[in-house]
Amino acid sequence: MDKEREERRGEGAAIKDLLFLSACHWATEDLKMHRRCICSRLVGARRGLATNATTKDIGMPTPLSLGFDITYQPAAASITAGDRKPLVILCGWMGAKPRQMKVFLDFYHKRGFDALLFAVGPKHVLLPSAAEEHMKKVVELALQPTAGASPPSSLVFHHFSVGGYLFGQMLRGLEASNKLHSFSKLISAQIFDSPPDIAGVPAGLARSMGIGAPFSLIIEYTVKAYLAITKLTTGKGHELASQAFHQNTVPAPSLWFYSEGDDVADYKDCEIVIEKWRAKGTLVEMCTWKESKHIQHARFDPAKYFGTLDDFLKRHKVINA
Repeated sequence: MDKEREERRGEGAAIKDLLFLSACHWATEDLKMHRRCICSRLVGARRGLATNATTKDIGMPTPLSLGFDITYQPAAASITAGDRKPLVILCGWMGAKPRQMKVFLDFYHKRGFDALLFAVGPKHVLLPSAAEEHMKKVVELALQPTAGASPPSSLVFHHFSVGGYLFGQMLRGLEASNKLHSFSKLISAQIFDSPPDIAGVPAGLARSMGIGAPFSLIIEYTVKAYLAITKLTTGKGHELASQAFHQNTVPAPSLWFYSEGDDVADYKDCEIVIEKWRAKGTLVEMCTWKESKHIQHARFDPAKYFGTLDDFLKRHKVINA
């Protein structure tokens, strides 16, 4: 009974945290000012967080502290100092933790890739401007991951779930700054795992928070209402990111992982985008399942997942055979 009461208390606290953070305008404009606000102190007290913590202390500033900031994870030292190595940009699903991404990081490290690793929280989904700014930072670091380092020999994007939306925001930013063409030349592969279109965002956001029904349904319908209300204002960024993703002109070969059993990323939406890319001349390959759940494909069938990924990278000469 005590355990059940504690679980219910935790779920209720998560809902209240989201409401506090959503209501506070400082949470979306100025992190330092947000920490001075009463909502931050109430949330921090419940979570045991220091309200005067720095960004470095708590990682990326997102509601409920979901996600983690961009980190540079180099592979083992090159045989020759100064060698240029390929760089993979690994974008986790919403709220992913570094330890959950380790299996993917290890895969690329073993093949000589350096890595940029990150995952976002609800703020970057609810506020397209935050997502666009975040992806501008990703682009800057992709070109020079660390001070004094040689630029990467090529770039591979491997994005999970919300990463499709973030990729669209990146394309928008590159197009606006007239850098899309030159940046696209650096990309040797673009890989997407379970990317939902706009319709799948509310369910994906609700489930990423790790709270059970009926609270996840409350969050889902709240997000649906928010997207509908902001469709002609803030929400324009969601539609524009979706359009950019659908109209992607990056010519690099692409690999998609998705499942008919995914109730967040509709496989039919995935196939609509794939056909659009193919019509533009992009080579797109798919690795699919009937029953695997959202972002669970590598866990559900690791031999198929990583075998397909390794074969794809070799056949397209991203790595040596």
